[in-house]
Amino acid sequence: MSKAEHHPIFSIRFFILFHLLAAVIFLPLACDTGDSRILPSYTGRPGEILGVLSNELYEGQTGKVMKAMFKQDMKGIPQSEPLFEMNTVPPESFSSTFRTYLNILNLVVDDSREAGIYFQKDQWAKQQMVATVVGPNDQAIADIMRAQQEKLIYFFQLNDRKRLLNGFVKDTELMALCKEKFDLNMFVPIDFRLAVDTADFAWFRHETAETSTDLVVIRTSYKDTADFSVDSILTTINTRARRYIPGPTPGSYFNIATDIPVQETRFSQHQAFGAVELRGLWHVEGDFMGGPYVSFTQLDPSGKNLITVMGFVYAPKFKKREYVLKVDALLYSARYDSAVEKEKPQMGVSEKPVQEPDKTSTPRNQGDGI
Repeated sequence: MSKAEHHPIFSIRFFILFHLLAAVIFLPLACDTGDSRILPSYTGRPGEILGVLSNELYEGQTGKVMKAMFKQDMKGIPQSEPLFEMNTVPPESFSSTFRTYLNILNLVVDDSREAGIYFQKDQWAKQQMVATVVGPNDQAIADIMRAQQEKLIYFFQLNDRKRLLNGFVKDTELMALCKEKFDLNMFVPIDFRLAVDTADFAWFRHETAETSTDLVVIRTSYKDTADFSVDSILTTINTRARRYIPGPTPGSYFNIATDIPVQETRFSQHQAFGAVELRGLWHVEGDFMGGPYVSFTQLDPSGKNLITVMGFVYAPKFKKREYVLKVDALLYSARYDSAVEKEKPQMGVSEKPVQEPDKTSTPRNQGDGI
């Protein structure tokens, strides 16, 4: 099998042309603070990864693990769409055309270096992230990637969220409302409007002729750890949604589907309090609308209130991944001034895998409880 056959990037001529043009378009350069190097702007988009690996690695265990890891289906959306769009290139073709790619996974066989993952920021372009996995052979690299799967995925997702936020313009008034009402610093784009505003509930909307993207903030009194159960979180959301998020027809209302699996992830160290992320599908009772949602539930700094931020998408004619990536970025921007942000991995070169928060992810059916 030739390189052009198994490295899809070489079968897409316009992709190469895109990068050549981008190198010209982004020719104006700027210096990073504290770095004397002059770096170009990145090319590519959030949600994309460029893999750099030899033909032997691509056809071996490393290639199998890489594809299973990054091209797995995104959780919580109705269609089959990959977690990342991935292109690959062999090392001998990894020229300046490709070095400015936003997210790069570099897989290297080298028995003279300590095996592990090396994380680097701004290696060849501004705001770029590079993860280099080094091992003495194909099997060793595959084993490292398999053992550090969540770390590698999280590393690129974190960078994507930052880049997506950079593409939004802030609505300072709506962000001030979040801060005043919930003591929450959360990015709200300027093309959102305030749809509902009550003492413990706020709903922000962005609508086009064919889509809508919505953000919701809910505050409830915290009683005990049972409030972090899937049942309790969904009951809270559905109760408030039935009251404040009507559907398009009389008597219809927003509701989270309870007859399909809910993807649950628990972050034991998030902002020092712990948090629960849920992903799944919502629908409108009494109508035919529906789509994916993401919710994030955590204690506020006082420890007396539970805050749930939720984003949901309606885009019946379009694929959902790009919309959900933007919702993720907005939800994960939520911060408390007094909280310690423990979930961010350290950047720079590391001889050892960088530590990240303890978390477990379990597909489950709503109603299973803790």
